Amino acid sequence: MLPNLLLILTLLTTSITPLANPPIPGNGQQVAAGYLLLTPKTASQKLKLLAKNAATLPINRVVLSFVAPTMVYVPGSKTLKYADIGYTGGWGLWKYSIARLGKVRISGRFSSMGTERLRDVRLRISGVMCPSKLKTWKVAQAQVVKGAKGAAVKWHPEFIGGAAVKDGAGGRDPYVDLVYLAKDLGLDGVDLDYEEIWHADTFRAGTGLGPFTLDQTVYKYTAICYDIVNAIKKIYPKCKFATAAGAAGAWQGKFWGGNLKGLWYFVNLWYPDVIKFMSTGKNAGGINVMTYDVSANNAYFECPSGSTSDCDLAGQVKFYMNTYEKAGIPARVGYEVGQPAYPDPYSDAGDQLPLTQVGLTGILDGVPSANTLGGFFWELYKPKNSAHRGHWAAE
Repeated sequence: MLPNLLLILTLLTTSITPLANPPIPGNGQQVAAGYLLLTPKTASQKLKLLAKNAATLPINRVVLSFVAPTMVYVPGSKTLKYADIGYTGGWGLWKYSIARLGKVRISGRFSSMGTERLRDVRLRISGVMCPSKLKTWKVAQAQVVKGAKGAAVKWHPEFIGGAAVKDGAGGRDPYVDLVYLAKDLGLDGVDLDYEEIWHADTFRAGTGLGPFTLDQTVYKYTAICYDIVNAIKKIYPKCKFATAAGAAGAWQGKFWGGNLKGLWYFVNLWYPDVIKFMSTGKNAGGINVMTYDVSANNAYFECPSGSTSDCDLAGQVKFYMNTYEKAGIPARVGYEVGQPAYPDPYSDAGDQLPLTQVGLTGILDGVPSANTLGGFFWELYKPKNSAHRGHWAAE
């Protein structure tokens, strides 16, 4: 077992050549992380199981997901009851208020685990909200505009395609509140999950069937990051900052829509200070690549090399991690336990690539551990289903 336990509550054909001296994630710290998905129905049981098994779990980081981007937290309150904190499920916009659990003090709930195994703690937010009228957000926007090297910046404060959203109650900035909450609960970091494919598709630039550019989505994601970075520097300087990144996020080349291809490549190219803050130095929480969201359905160009010969899970993970290495972005491999969420287990189960022992061996052989210094998996608890059928089955 690795020594420290980290808790985080959460927010086509291309040749890839690895770098001779690949970037190494965050200060050389080895990480074995597990994400824990919480809902009002499962949170209490999962947290108790986590506390009970903390001493023997072969991980040193736990990510508690998700904090909703609609959150409002009053600094100093140390309670979730009136904080409007919740979970946004999957790619949807569902929101389940953790407030139903009553007054919850995260630090107290985990006290039985011991401080030795609780030294690194973070909050995760599924980030999509734009608090457009607030000063903190405007400062982040100005930073983005100053560094913009693509198309002219155009802000779209929509929460979902075509719908406008008002700023939260009391004029609170959810990304600033995220940092306040992490500090008040004695947590060690925050984690940003950004998967707004709809935003990239809706506000892309280009004509006809493409290719397109996703500059506006690069700007929005970066603004959210700057908002969090600024809050960390002002409120909680030792707070770590991590992000989940799409498998194709560092892949150079043409963007055809339907994913976030190249998003992190361009963030690193135009705003390298943002990537550096998350991936190296004292605030590095890491760039966690969701290399489990892959499919074998090459009828829709899912095989990244263009060939089905290396379209298995290990081949795709190697391809995508090499794109991060080539882009100079320190990153860690993501694994999914049990049945993958993508492609859809009901309509396209035959093209799913679940993690098996053979696949794991192939990944470990194909992606040098010296480059990634560990990885993370989604998620800690799933119901068992050895046939790989049924939603969220476990292998």
